[in-house]
Amino acid sequence: LAFSANGSVFGGLSSKGPAVWDVASGKLLFALERRLQFYKSKTMAISPDGESIVFAEELVEVWSIKSGNKLHAVPFLLRHRLNVPRVESLAFSPDGSMLAIATYHGDVLLWTFPDCEQVAVFSGHETGVEAVCFSADGRYIVSYCSYQARQWNVPPRPSSCELQAKAIDRRDRRRGSL
Repeated sequence: LAFSANGSVFGGLSSKGPAVWDVASGKLLFALERRLQFYKSKTMAISPDGESIVFAEELVEVWSIKSGNKLHAVPFLLRHRLNVPRVESLAFSPDGSMLAIATYHGDVLLWTFPDCEQVAVFSGHETGVEAVCFSADGRYIVSYCSYQARQWNVPPRPSSCELQAKAIDRRDRRRGSL
């Protein structure tokens, strides 16, 4: 289950699969047609701005709450570990710019949001990570599994200006101008 920060919508599982409801009216806003016996993960998270909901299974899917349209679908497969995809928990950073993904394989993945680019992998749990959350200031992630909690430092996210500058710098070096 997941509530929006302002409490106006919540996500959960309906008889059709993952769904989003309006809290005030109880009206179903949209549901993703899934056969529940095959829906492996019941994890979801709503972005702090209340605009998007993320459902995770073999795909990490980002949906617009207002339109009910799919915005992103990113394949989630940890090939280095048994070829079994499974997301156990999702959490947004307080500002909504990052998404932490707890995996059955003991890793925590850190993705940018909304573009879903992986920027870090935190490894160290010996069993599947059951829960993940951000600190209120967004500087730390805490993950939990089998009576063990770990704290991770969130790396700073480069600004788009820094990313563009790095891309230009690499291109200029290939041309031999630097």
